[in-house]
Amino acid sequence: MRKIRPTSTSNLLSGKNQSQFIILGSEESETDSSRELVVRKIKGKLTDKIPGVWGTLGKENNSGLEWPGELHFSGEGNDNSKGETLQQIKELYEINDQLNNEDVKVKERFINFDKIDFPELPRTFDESDIPNLRLTVFVSPDEGALVYYQHYRGTFRREKNADVEYILPKATKGHTTNRDRLDYIFPMLPKRKMVRNSGGGKPFRLSKMPFNRSFVVKVLTFKRNNYQGAANKILNKIIYKVNGKDKYKLLKYNAAANGFKEVDHQQVSIDNKVKTLLLIHGTFSTTDGSFGGLLSKEYDRNKKSWLQKTMETGRYKQILAFNHPTISQDAKHNVKVLSQRLGAISFKNNPVDIITTSRGGLVGKYLACCFQNDKLPINKAALITCANGSGYFDTGKMIGKMLSIFKKSASSSGNPIGGIILGIAQFSVEFFLDQPGCRQMTISSNRLNNILNSVPKPHNQTMQFKAITGDWDKILVKHSGLFKKWGFRGIDLIIKSMLGKEHDWVIGTREQKILPPGYDGNIVQVRSFHTQYLNSDKCPDQVHQILWSFL
Repeated sequence: MRKIRPTSTSNLLSGKNQSQFIILGSEESETDSSRELVVRKIKGKLTDKIPGVWGTLGKENNSGLEWPGELHFSGEGNDNSKGETLQQIKELYEINDQLNNEDVKVKERFINFDKIDFPELPRTFDESDIPNLRLTVFVSPDEGALVYYQHYRGTFRREKNADVEYILPKATKGHTTNRDRLDYIFPMLPKRKMVRNSGGGKPFRLSKMPFNRSFVVKVLTFKRNNYQGAANKILNKIIYKVNGKDKYKLLKYNAAANGFKEVDHQQVSIDNKVKTLLLIHGTFSTTDGSFGGLLSKEYDRNKKSWLQKTMETGRYKQILAFNHPTISQDAKHNVKVLSQRLGAISFKNNPVDIITTSRGGLVGKYLACCFQNDKLPINKAALITCANGSGYFDTGKMIGKMLSIFKKSASSSGNPIGGIILGIAQFSVEFFLDQPGCRQMTISSNRLNNILNSVPKPHNQTMQFKAITGDWDKILVKHSGLFKKWGFRGIDLIIKSMLGKEHDWVIGTREQKILPPGYDGNIVQVRSFHTQYLNSDKCPDQVHQILWSFL
């Protein structure tokens, strides 16, 4: 570990390129020759790595670094990680073929800001008043990087208590991986908690109480296949590793086994003459991930899952589910593939009921309101926290926090999709938002408005909708200690400026309530976190019973 006083840093560039930054690396990086190489690299005149140097740190606006205190950071870094960092590295190994080699290891580095006193913010302030830092990480074209806040309660040495919040890099031209550096912009987190200002002036102020969390940034670098510079190829490879070759699967529920099997129309077939329920999962998820609460036996005194009971009572004779990509494809493409997987099977004279979660609600709405084919008409649609647009996608702010929330939720539910999130976090916000599924969740986008402004097709005009919406409440902390850590440190109030006063941490409650024109009114609101509506131990408002009463 190295220590440096930022006040000792001098200007390294001059003229219109004037900048002030700290060189991150071993002690040998402090030589004049190393500093000259760094200047050449910053000017774009050197692409090779510089011995002993792994990056630079400065302000986004290139102004001076007159900060009292000491900055602690890695010299060479290490490949012997532990705690939460080791968990991140294990998942990188799972999604990266090139790391399956004992001679190729993930390198861990850190920057610890705990001993730095950043300039005090104004008495009242808004987001624009919080200065941003710029971290530049030097990489080779065949290397990837993962950067994140690692928030510790108390000292940063307590790895097991750490929370991870991803920081995504700035976009490279054409989203190419043929680059020699990655730039990360992130705010100088204040040492006191931000609170809502109600006394006039700007919307935020600082509490008098210190925030008992460390401010540490972790940097992991690792070898990965370059795929000739195409970010999409790398992401698709990661999706393949997590989901298998086929991103789409049509599934059928087996009550005896309390699980789903893939439909192959031979051993596992579909009966279009019986009353059928169709489940459509949400963002970054699978059927098991989104509907684990309906598969769980923990919430029933007779140890029967909700799905088992619906079959045993005869309410449904058949339960189907549809696994599909939620980011790399939009709802139109999802429904097209669903129709193809059904083949010649038609429910034209036997409408199905559907339960959807999150972005799955857009797939359900597209099926009901935009799909011309009448082979899969809908009778009732229960839309749980429907993703009718999210402020995260609208503004692009805090996408790293959103990914972190989904990742932590996926890990807590045993959902393997966390690997895909880890892959996405290696690329820029712009690359992520440019994915078809993200564009469809962007407020006011044409893809989204096409669904929201459409009314059910003639074969669905008698269908019924029920919107099950949610707003996170502090009472939920009592139901799960996990929620205590999901606040992370820093600028959480800005989430409300993006999602609205009421939200479930991912979708604003106002957006969740949007039903097709003319179908307003059948809405119920509960207290829940975005991914926990169907987990009765974490959502106290009996969504299981709400579904039972509606369907």
